[in-house]
Parts: sequence; C-alpha cells; structure tokens
Amino acid sequence: RIPPYLTDCLKEHQIEAARFLYQQTIEDLDTLTNTTDADETKLKTPYGCVLAHSMGLGKSLTCIAYLVSLLRHPVAKRSIKTILVVAPANVVRNWQDEFEKWCKTDRRILDRVRVVDTKISSKAERVRELDEWKKHGGICIIGYDLFNSLVSDSDHSGKRKSKEEKPSESWYQLYNRRAISSGVGVIAAQGSSECADILADGILGYKNKTYKSPAGLALAMIGKSHDAWRRLTYKGTPLMELTRSTTSAIDEAAARRRAEENEIFSNHAKAALLDPGPDVVILDEAHLIKNPKSMKAMALGKIRTRRRVALTGTPLQNNLMEYHTMITYVRGSILGTQKEFKNR
Repeated sequence: RIPPYLTDCLKEHQIEAARFLYQQTIEDLDTLTNTTDADETKLKTPYGCVLAHSMGLGKSLTCIAYLVSLLRHPVAKRSIKTILVVAPANVVRNWQDEFEKWCKTDRRILDRVRVVDTKISSKAERVRELDEWKKHGGICIIGYDLFNSLVSDSDHSGKRKSKEEKPSESWYQLYNRRAISSGVGVIAAQGSSECADILADGILGYKNKTYKSPAGLALAMIGKSHDAWRRLTYKGTPLMELTRSTTSAIDEAAARRRAEENEIFSNHAKAALLDPGPDVVILDEAHLIKNPKSMKAMALGKIRTRRRVALTGTPLQNNLMEYHTMITYVRGSILGTQKEFKNR
C-alpha cells in the first residue's frame, strides 16, 4: 500500500516498478511473517531483483515508495524493521534529500532516516549511529567505501606510513651523561670500513673535518643522514641502542590501544551490518560491484539478508559477466556459476 502522498507523485511505470520490487522481495505477507531468521535455506537463496531503469526515470522515488510502504504496513513492519541503502559516497546525501523531498509530511518516516558518512568524523560516533539504527530500526544510508572500511577485517589505519623512530636524547646529552666518550676510531658506519673520532666536547672528527651531529657525519661517511642513528655505531653498538628512548614503547602501547579500539568498533559495526544483516538491502549504482573478487563486492557479500535490491541504469555496461555478478548478488545461483554462464 503506497501512501497517498506518494501515489500522487508516482508515474504509472514507477507504480509498476514498486509492485515488482515487492513481488520479488516479499512474495506475500504469509511468507514474510512465517519465515524466521533461523531458516538458513532462505538466507542462502535471497529474494531479490535488479531494477534497471535508465537515468531520469525515477529509480530513487520508486525505491522510496517501496520502502515507505513496507515500514508503514501494519503487518510488514513487524518483520521489516531495518533497511540499509548503500550508495556511492557522492550521492549518499542525495538520498537523504530525496526522502526529505518526497516524505516531508511524514515525520514517522523522516525521523527514522539516518546517514552514516565521513561527515561523522569519529569512528565511535559512526558505530553509535549504527547501534541506534539496529536497535530502533529505520533506514540507514551509507557509502560503499565506508561500509567496506567498517566491516573489513584489516585495520586501514595501519596503511599510514609510520613515523620514523627518533632518539629521545641528543648527541650532546649522550656525551654529557658519559654514555659515549672521546676516542680515536670509536665511531663506525654500517657498510663502511672507515671510522671517525670523538674529539673534545663531543665534536666528531672525520678526514680533517669536524661535525656537530651524527647526521652530518653520516652524510660525509656513507652519503645518508636520515637514519644516522641506526647506521652509526659507537664501539660496535648502534647509537640508537645507547639512547634512553621510550619512544618505541610509547608508540607500541598507543598502537595496541588503537588496535583494541578498532576491534571493538569493527565488532559493533559487523553486528549491526552483517550478521544478522538488515531486513532489506538497497544497492544504488549496483554495477559498481561488477568484479565479484573486489573488496567492495566481497564485503557486501558478507551481509546475511534475504531481500536485496540492485539499482542501476547500466546493467550491461561492459560485458555479460558484470550482469552475472549483479544477478548472483540479488538472487543467488539462479544463473549458475560463472563458468556455466559463459558456456551458455
């Protein structure tokens, strides 16, 4: 039952498309209310479809009419509580605007629409939004990349280049506390057979020249200065080992805390998004999952949900295997394996 405030806006082909979505994902109310989450067979064979209308024919409005009808129906809403819309990041807010445009008189719907995107900078806030959505139901709109990062097993923050470890003491602090002392040939460089001297007051001497720091000396001896504290040794011991640096221990402790926090956030996100998944999943621009081995497609494939709808304006963009990927996502193995499909 599409509410009157939407039927007045829908064209005939959109009403027909909304019915098509209902028939392909719900079948009938008896099936909806009598099938439980414990029914593994149903979960492995999803109810779903591809809505492949050209751009400008109103796929978003059609989909909104379908979703609003489910959330308002006195029987359907008992089973359809959580709906996830996954879209490209640049149109996530467009979906929110569409709901506000077409459902502006329906506060019961608008109050249940949530957006989780990069405008929520804190990972904790994003996970909190997902927890609230899972608990209270409604519609959650999220981008493909953010979805992938939230449910991925890898810690993407680890991809950042770690800062180079630096000594907590300067060269002169080492000298003044007598961790090193003056001497001839006491400084050597890894990869070089030559040695340097420590003169009075910690000045370094090498080939009749003096240097005030290990960096300058390393540049003269081996042509490198950025890792001088690792490349230079004092009587066979790397200079880094002589410093009373706590930097490494502090960094490791911080990294452990971040890893623990990320694991907690990831577990909450997975509980909200994957297992059990939402009652309905909508993929906008679904041709973006054309490669079944991509991280994006594999992350979406982890969602345990029966009802999947793929929206696209280009179902046959490059080749038939992309079409096979979309159909397999929404309807299981109805087209057979990739090999079987290719041989037809």
